[in-house]
Amino acid sequence: MLHPLPLLHSKISALNWPNQHLHLHKLIWKGNLVSKIRFYFVRHGTTDWNATKRLQGHLDTQLNAQGREEAQKVAEFLSSVPFDSIFSSDLTRCRATADEIRRYHKVPYHETKLLREGHAGILGGKKIRGTLRSEIHSLNALKNFFRHYGESLEFVHQRVWRAINEILSTIKGDEERNYLIVSHGGSIRMFLASIIGYEDLQMAAEEIKVANCSTSIVEYDNGEWEVVAINQNDYLK
Repeated sequence: MLHPLPLLHSKISALNWPNQHLHLHKLIWKGNLVSKIRFYFVRHGTTDWNATKRLQGHLDTQLNAQGREEAQKVAEFLSSVPFDSIFSSDLTRCRATADEIRRYHKVPYHETKLLREGHAGILGGKKIRGTLRSEIHSLNALKNFFRHYGESLEFVHQRVWRAINEILSTIKGDEERNYLIVSHGGSIRMFLASIIGYEDLQMAAEEIKVANCSTSIVEYDNGEWEVVAINQNDYLK
């Protein structure tokens, strides 16, 4: 049983919704009272390693032409949102995505390692298919590799929630606020897992879809967490 969130106290049970319908449900997690906050989570644009199914982790890859175009499109999509601050992973693929969005928003900007992807350890740079499968013959072995040679899902889960809790801890007053979080697929999944109600983080990693440059929106209002949208990306088509 997970008890990861110092600012959040009660827990909802795991829910088994079909992956493609997650964005249709509104979900609530009880927490401390605070003013209405809306978080917009954007995954970075596509990189060459995304395209070739290589594990990136903390390795510092860059957006490719497709990723740069995606970043421009999500920037246009979010151009009218009145962001109060923008937070980004310090890795280049997120910074470049955030830079496109920042063209429309003259607000404080912060980079943090807490929003990085999970560290892939010795698996960094390896293909998810082919080479990786030839070296690791089962899902349990894969989980053990990450646990011992990189970061476990549990560690990434704690790290990303620490970043969000640090933002919440700075808020004073009862004005509505909007924050942009530019991060990575795995990290965004781990944040959403708790609110949706997953107790099995591996299942969350497999089932929650977070495409490159998609937007997922979460509200924190009077002590309740609510998912507004997951993996919204129609603007990329």
